[in-house]
Amino acid sequence: MEALLEGIQNRGHSGRNHLGMSCDWSVGACRGFLTSCEAELQELMKQIDIMVAHKKSEWEGQTHALETCLDIRDRELKALRSQLDMKH
Repeated sequence: MEALLEGIQNRGHSGRNHLGMSCDWSVGACRGFLTSCEAELQELMKQIDIMVAHKKSEWEGQTHALETCLDIRDRELKALRSQLDMKH
């Protein structure tokens, strides 16, 4: 995300767009536009980071719950195999 913002900032300084073509506006006009967009981009990146962190936390919780269930099933399976071995 930060690289995206840095790329946008660098294009503004060079007066070129994403295709490498010269800006039709003066560099100052490009810079003013980028400055207004930068704040919005930074806010969006923060919101995305928060959402990703929240999802990661959810997935880690689900993974832990599944691992716990798997451990329980594994122990049950071992106990049943042990009982089966004793009968034969």
